[in-house]
Amino acid sequence: MIFTDKEAIELIKVKQHITVELTELRQSSKELYALVEGDLFKEELISRIEHIEGEEKSKARKKYARDIQDFFERLFQPIDNISYATGGNKVYKIENEVVKRKFLKQIDNIKDSNTLQHWVMNVAIKLSHVDPNGIMFMEYTTKGKTEVYPTYKSINDIRAYQRRGQLLEWLLFEPYKVEDDHVQYWRFVDDKEDRVFKQDGEVYTKVDNKSFEHPFGELPAILNSNIVKVGYDYRISPITPVLGLAKEYARDQSIKTIYKFLQGFPIHWRYVTECDNCKGTGKTNDGTCGSCDGRGYLQKSDVTDMVTLPIPTQDAPVIAPNIAGHITPDLETWNQYNDESNLFEKLATRTYWGTLSGLEEAIGGRKTTTEVIFNKQPIENRLNKYADYAEFVEWKMSEWILNFLDPSKEKDDKRISVKYGRNYVIEPSDTILSRYEEAKGKQENDVVLDELFKQYLQSTYRTSPVELSINLLKSQIEPYLHQNLKDVVDVFGVIEGQRKILFGKWWDTLRVKEYEKGKIALEKEFNIWFEQNKIEPKIKEESKDESKEAVA
Repeated sequence: MIFTDKEAIELIKVKQHITVELTELRQSSKELYALVEGDLFKEELISRIEHIEGEEKSKARKKYARDIQDFFERLFQPIDNISYATGGNKVYKIENEVVKRKFLKQIDNIKDSNTLQHWVMNVAIKLSHVDPNGIMFMEYTTKGKTEVYPTYKSINDIRAYQRRGQLLEWLLFEPYKVEDDHVQYWRFVDDKEDRVFKQDGEVYTKVDNKSFEHPFGELPAILNSNIVKVGYDYRISPITPVLGLAKEYARDQSIKTIYKFLQGFPIHWRYVTECDNCKGTGKTNDGTCGSCDGRGYLQKSDVTDMVTLPIPTQDAPVIAPNIAGHITPDLETWNQYNDESNLFEKLATRTYWGTLSGLEEAIGGRKTTTEVIFNKQPIENRLNKYADYAEFVEWKMSEWILNFLDPSKEKDDKRISVKYGRNYVIEPSDTILSRYEEAKGKQENDVVLDELFKQYLQSTYRTSPVELSINLLKSQIEPYLHQNLKDVVDVFGVIEGQRKILFGKWWDTLRVKEYEKGKIALEKEFNIWFEQNKIEPKIKEESKDESKEAVA
């Protein structure tokens, strides 16, 4: 959507006051930040439990409460699998080599020396959790170093916008002041221009030196969340389904903390010891005994103190050694608090991911391949939603960056394709290896074994894509991958046993560049090398004689 200056000013006049909806969205974001990031945690989430606790205990609980960032850190751990998933690809159809080099350099160093994908995974996804109605906005500079980069604009920095799917038709930022109290500035952006208007009373003037036609071809803003609240137009956080659990968890953790301070220490007790100074009277010649403050017994003990007891008579009870001791805290209640916390975390995990698999029910235990696939599916479904979101953000930002770098390009001409991998590594490598070995023991077919071995490699080399691709290639070429040497010799003969043994020796001779030849070419090269290096088995003389006798 494109506005004239007059239309933009009229819209600004309409948006002079903050709406109830905007106020609620800002408050919701503050609460989300408090839960997930710990910002103003005590102020936003820890309040007096009315009719239950007094003011003093409420103040103490708020003072010592800690945030629950660790709760969400554990909850969000599976999201990292998106970065390590295999199977994706990115295509950049940029014919101008100069522009292409500039583009690749730009997306490899988009912000703080990180890639655009890194920014999407570590900033954009986090923003969707805490500020779903804020935006990611492309900024650029041509003064000094020419660069273009994504920024975050909080819902607190925005006065109004009109949504178009996950994009915007127009955007009006919160006004700001520079000098006089009565003068304020409004920044307004549409599909063509980025303009600033000065408001002096009822007079609105365009600030020409702060207004310009931007190079993106459309308003360069993306909403932080792609999840729409049913029946409404605004966005909600992906963590909305577990908000209630998280807030209750936060409150209970604060109660647990104050309980630890009040009831978590052992209480020392001892029979009173008569004051040596006043002999239990509480008085001396000078008046009140200074040693016991007039009590007649000592309140504080010293490590050198000794309690003297009279020798008991025949009928007198023996007091020692029960003259002192400790009252242990109520461990049962403490354990109940811990159990409750663990239950909340399990409920949140199951609610969010659909299963505890890979997190606690250890896809690991002894489960069949079918059970593992079933348990992993809800996790993969959730990860696919995140991947869809990340794909769109990276693709759209890449197109805007290219529009900025190539003024000759048609702005709506799509040149880029971004597809994230969907082969997620959810299980640890040792768990997958155990299942692979178990499947071999059950003599599963090669289709099952191939898939399990592939998963094992993906998990092992999840942080090293080069090593992963090399080992995947190796697994496709290696003879009798899933059979041991004895079985190969027994079934196929000594020569084929040599083929299995010598493959590793041949593979070690390859250089990195040779891996680029691919499966078919390398298989052919190995077969030639094997024929040159195999050792023909010698027939035993005894066997020869036996053969002759048999012929005779």
